[in-house]
Amino acid sequence: TDALITITGGAATATGTATGGNFSIQVNLTQDAPNNLSVRATDASLNESLSSSLVVVEDSISPAAPIADIATGTYNAEQSVTLTIASDASGTFYTLDGSLPTSTSTSYTGGTIPIDAAHGASVVLKAISYDIAENASAITTETYAFDKVGPAAPTADIVSGFFNANQNVTLALAGDADTTFYTLDGGDPTTSSFSYVPPITISAADNTTTTLKARSYDALQNAGGILTENYVFDLTSPVVSGVTDGEITNQDKTITFDGGVSGATSTLNGGAFVSGTTVSAENAYALIVTDGAGNTTSITFTIDKTLPIISLSGADPQYVEAGTSYTELGATASDGVDGAIATSSITIDASAVNANTLGTSSVIYSVSDRAGNTASTTRAVQVRDSIAPTIALIGSSSVVTEFLQSYTDAGANVSDSFDTAPTLASSTTVDVNTLGTYSFAYNATDASGNIATSVVRTVQVT
Repeated sequence: TDALITITGGAATATGTATGGNFSIQVNLTQDAPNNLSVRATDASLNESLSSSLVVVEDSISPAAPIADIATGTYNAEQSVTLTIASDASGTFYTLDGSLPTSTSTSYTGGTIPIDAAHGASVVLKAISYDIAENASAITTETYAFDKVGPAAPTADIVSGFFNANQNVTLALAGDADTTFYTLDGGDPTTSSFSYVPPITISAADNTTTTLKARSYDALQNAGGILTENYVFDLTSPVVSGVTDGEITNQDKTITFDGGVSGATSTLNGGAFVSGTTVSAENAYALIVTDGAGNTTSITFTIDKTLPIISLSGADPQYVEAGTSYTELGATASDGVDGAIATSSITIDASAVNANTLGTSSVIYSVSDRAGNTASTTRAVQVRDSIAPTIALIGSSSVVTEFLQSYTDAGANVSDSFDTAPTLASSTTVDVNTLGTYSFAYNATDASGNIATSVVRTVQVT
């Protein structure tokens, strides 16, 4: 039979009819507080049943949202995320593709959620909790971006090459570089290497190579590319062979040079010059050899194949009076390269001249310039007797002799500066048989044909 059901204790009394023992009655409850309900049944005869009691709570409060122990950020490796769940949560669910989680999403049962992605990609974690009343929490959202590539390699303002002095190197760093480290021993840099503080001084030592390697790390400690620069030090000037600095020569010159580890190039009078080339033309030369490190050797030299010029001072031929002494007249010399040459450098050979021997001989003059060119010339020296003999009468230049008496002239003496026996001759006779005045003349000639001035004695026959 039907019965009247009465429920009290809620927000208001509710009644309903039970048919066949079953009933369904809507009860207005006080939310989020205990509702102590009492239920009794009354039949048609107004008989009441004993009351039954129950406590009902209407739960409308959602649990707190899950909390991730790793927050939104950028990472360079897989992250293991743990969720902290509210105590009133009966189930928690999450997604990793950015979609809204529901009770059908992946269930979180504790432990860690692995989060990883390729470089430049992101993973969006969304998590939700439900309580036993199916109240849903707010959705927790964390976004994990992944940066797994390090900064670009640094660049150096001084690149690999040959050098002859210390080099102070400054690096240009990528925009995402956080720290930079370097080595000078060829090893790959790590975070335990030298920390970059500009500039890096590369010390020079002859014939050595220093390898600079540098690497930057970003804020996530991703290692970047490695810069490698090799600094080869050559502190020695090029060596030049085949000619010496300041040399003046009359020989062809085959010139070689060696720049050492850095090699070398050269110019000769401003034009390109190749090692091993022979220089033969007359000229003044400037050779500049520069090696790859910037060391230079400068050589100046002159090729002079032209003989100097000797100019004789005084007459040529030179006449020397026999029996006197020879006097050297001297000479001067000049050269196109050397200019005026000191007279003391002129060699004079007058050994062939003999002032006591008539004839012609040669005086030899020779001189050499600084290049070794030797010139010579000669002067003819003629030893001659040009002085006539001298006649001196013996006795008076005027005499008187008796008529018809024989006359013998007193004679004359003849002398010569060179000829020891000049020829003396008289050219007049005195006729003592005839009165009158006579000129008795003496003439003389030396071996060279010099004729003396005649000397006359006057002889009067009375």
